[in-house]
Amino acid sequence: MAQNSSIWLRVSGTGSEVHFSGITQIRHSLSLKVATDTDTTEIVDYLNGAREQPAKVTLSLVETDAGHRAGWAARKVEILDLIRSSKVLVEIYTPIRNYYNMVLSDLVIIQEDGNPNGWTGTATFTEVLSEESGGKEADNASAVVDTGVAATGSVGTQVDSEDRVRDSPLRQMLQRAGIGI
Repeated sequence: MAQNSSIWLRVSGTGSEVHFSGITQIRHSLSLKVATDTDTTEIVDYLNGAREQPAKVTLSLVETDAGHRAGWAARKVEILDLIRSSKVLVEIYTPIRNYYNMVLSDLVIIQEDGNPNGWTGTATFTEVLSEESGGKEADNASAVVDTGVAATGSVGTQVDSEDRVRDSPLRQMLQRAGIGI
């Protein structure tokens, strides 16, 4: 049974928030790469024989049009896919922990006969580590580097004097989907 969504995302630089109809599971993956698992030439980059790996958060989602305007669930897919394809940074707020500098790295949508006006699926977010936080570009090659302004700029944003993003396609899509921003 889906719990009420107390988990939400904030799209960095836009002030836009994404809330979900229901979340059935939250998987927090926090790990270290141990020196025994790597080439000896990299060991100098390790502290006490280990190096921080990017955190991952996987949300098992349930979206439906029930209780919402028609097309709600389909628009949520568009929003999540735009966040993924634009490689924008997001913040994730869960009851256990908050995460910052995350990118939507994997999105799985499942449509079933029993839910014709909705879907279930998973959204996996991966932390973008900087070298200062223990990450190394070569070990984190799948993560987007320097996504801040470049990512928001890639979706046609305009920044006003207060550094708030306005009039971006993502923000407009969130507004059309009825998601408070």
